[in-house]
Amino acid sequence: MEPLQQQILTLSEKLDALCQVIEQLDVKVTQAFSECSLANTQAKDNYQENGSIGGYQFKGRISLNPEMEHKDVLTDGIYLDMHRQAGNNITPEIQIQRLTAQLTAAYNRIAALEEQLLRERIH
Repeated sequence: MEPLQQQILTLSEKLDALCQVIEQLDVKVTQAFSECSLANTQAKDNYQENGSIGGYQFKGRISLNPEMEHKDVLTDGIYLDMHRQAGNNITPEIQIQRLTAQLTAAYNRIAALEEQLLRERIH
């Protein structure tokens, strides 16, 4: 097999593996989002039952698998009005925007690799 064909085959295999990783990530994100939504609902219910008023009270901790931990995913707990991580205030909307941007960048990279692969196959 020619070296160029071998490189194309290797690149194709890597691209397939990357697609599988993205699909697995999608499943894990959906699962984590469901767990987070459930924990958030429970925290709000606790808050309403206790009738507490005041600052940002800690209402629970989300336990995720170590493989689910990531620097952009909040794991330090649920707060009623905002999330805190490393001293910075990060709202869920900002976190979603960050993750969406990263996912978009990954999809764009995959598209660029697919185009490169097609160009190599044509020549």
